[in-house]
Amino acid sequence: MVSEKNREILIGGFFAFYSLEEFRKLLNNKLARKCAETMEFCEIWLENARGNFDLLNQKNEIVETVLSLVGEETPIGIHGPILNFNLANPSLALEKAILREAKATIDIGEALGASYVLFHAGNAPFYLKRREVEDILVSRLESLVKYGKKKKVRVAVENVPYVPSLSEPYGSSMKEIERILKNVEGLYFVLDVPHLFAGKDKEAIIKKIHVKRLVAMHIHGFDGIRDHVAIDENNIIDYSEFLPVLIQKAENKPLYFNVEVVGLREMLRSIKNLKKMLEKMCKASK
Repeated sequence: MVSEKNREILIGGFFAFYSLEEFRKLLNNKLARKCAETMEFCEIWLENARGNFDLLNQKNEIVETVLSLVGEETPIGIHGPILNFNLANPSLALEKAILREAKATIDIGEALGASYVLFHAGNAPFYLKRREVEDILVSRLESLVKYGKKKKVRVAVENVPYVPSLSEPYGSSMKEIERILKNVEGLYFVLDVPHLFAGKDKEAIIKKIHVKRLVAMHIHGFDGIRDHVAIDENNIIDYSEFLPVLIQKAENKPLYFNVEVVGLREMLRSIKNLKKMLEKMCKASK
C-alpha cells in the first residue's frame, strides 16, 4: 500500500478483468499476489465479453474483489475495452450503444476510485477521410469527458500501434493524438511508448508529447517486432534517453507507470527491472 503524496512517479502493472469468476481466481494465485505486492499503482483492463454495461449490476462485488487483490490504498487506473469496443465506429445506429458501454466503464472506474479511465480511439473503414474519423471521435470524447467530470474521473485517450488493415487505427501517430487533445478540452493522455516504436513514430517521443495532459505511461519491452514483452536484455528501447525528460516536464503528478507486460512472471521481473533502471537514471542525473 502506497501513499501518493510527494511522489513524482508510481510504478505498477495491470490485471485483466474479464469476469468476476475469472478475476477471483487471481486471489488464490500466489504469483498474482506477489505482483500486487510490488505494485505502487495498478491498471485494471476492464473487458467483459458481454460488454462492461453488463457488469454494472455487479459493481459492488467488483470493487470488493479488485481491492482484495490490489489493496485499498493502491491507486487504480482503468483501461477501457478494446476487443469488443470501437469508439471510432461510424455507425449512427450503434452510437448510443458505444457511448453506453464507455459510460458504464467510467461508472465502474468511479466506484473503484480510479484516477483515470482510458480508451483507444479505435478503428474506422479505410475509405473514410481522417478528418471524418476525427469529427466522430471528438464528438464522442467530448461527451465522455463531460460524463467523467460528473463522476470525478479523468477520461484519457491512449496512442495505439499502427497495424495496416481495411479498418485503419486512429491515434497511432502523435500528430493524430495531438489533434484530438487540441479539440477536446479536458481530455487527458496515456502514452504507450512501445506503440510509438512499433508504429515507427519514435521521433515524437520527446518533441511532440503533450506533457500537460499526460497522466500515465505504458512501459514494456519491444524487441523490434513484438511489444508487451518483458523489459530485459531483448528490449531495444533505451528508456534513459527520454524518461527523465518526460518525468521532469509532466505537470500531472504522480505520473503512473504501468508495466504492461503479458505474463505474471514476466511482469514481476519487468517491474523490478524498471525500478532498477530508474534508480540508475536518478543517480546519473545527480
